[in-house]
Amino acid sequence: MKPQLTITKAGQGHGQAMRTALTMAALSGRTVKLTGIKDDRARPRPGLGPAGRTLLVALGIITGGSCQARGGDLEATFTPGLVRPGSYQFDVSREEPLCSPLSTVITPLILPLATCRENSSVLVSGATHMLGAPTTDELTRVILPMLQRLGVPVRLSEIAPGFFPQGGGEAELTVEPAGILEALKAEHSFQPHRIGAEVVISGLPRHLADQVLDGVVDRLGLFGLKPETSTRRAQGSTGMALLVWASSGRSWAGFSALGRPGGRPESLAIEASEAMLTFLNSGAGMQAEVAAQALPTLACAQGISHISVDRLTPGLKATARVIETFWPDTVRIDTPIQGGPSQVRVMGRRWGRLS
Repeated sequence: MKPQLTITKAGQGHGQAMRTALTMAALSGRTVKLTGIKDDRARPRPGLGPAGRTLLVALGIITGGSCQARGGDLEATFTPGLVRPGSYQFDVSREEPLCSPLSTVITPLILPLATCRENSSVLVSGATHMLGAPTTDELTRVILPMLQRLGVPVRLSEIAPGFFPQGGGEAELTVEPAGILEALKAEHSFQPHRIGAEVVISGLPRHLADQVLDGVVDRLGLFGLKPETSTRRAQGSTGMALLVWASSGRSWAGFSALGRPGGRPESLAIEASEAMLTFLNSGAGMQAEVAAQALPTLACAQGISHISVDRLTPGLKATARVIETFWPDTVRIDTPIQGGPSQVRVMGRRWGRLS
């Protein structure tokens, strides 16, 4: 039996350390003990929180394993079994009737389910658009295309949007069996082949979305960028969200802004557009938030990946630290003394066979 691993500061990176640890445990079959847990609300508090508890239950069911939380949910132990394909359904709000992000339940399940020999589907209920977690638009436009590029056959369909604080959204994840995953070379400056802006709006007048998109077109146009624009009207809780996205052929980037009661539509355009422009001017090949989601897949790939990132975010550092705990000498991060993008090297372990 493989020895148990302990991940301290599991709340690091807005819970990214815990989510990565649970994914790695399911992939490696190793028991993991998590300490220092924090939830994934916009203002994190000690303890698992509804999304964290839902994720533990979900992985326990999918792997036929066991999970135990103790100390007021400040610590948890997960012992995985064998990952089993199937059709699953999980409701974040069942744990606690508050708005919690469903993306933090979805993303850790992708790689374990991709190891199965049959297709799987997962229906998750919760918030699709809230601060502190990837929106479903970021998943479908940015993160999942990146995983597909690496060889993970995965799709996501948003059934209904759920905006903070009402929640009430639904999304369905479909994962097919994956073979050999590809390494990635994205160390040079991100050069967008396509750039776009998409607004999702529910229960609000259409002209608000038009104002947001006009603001994005005007702001990006000052720098010679001509974004594709689209509006997606949906039926769910009331709200509006903007995603400014870009693809380079090697990687994807995306920045979201969420509408607030009484807020001006133009402020969404400025927030997301400025974030994109800052990234494009950084000289990095990949957005740090996207890299944090891609690292576990790159660690399971065949070959060595080289990427550069615009920032060393807590989530990226947490992901690298956890992967190193499971598979030492897998991830190396080098930061230039004179500034500039940090370089990330990932030694692929072919689903852990080379660990």
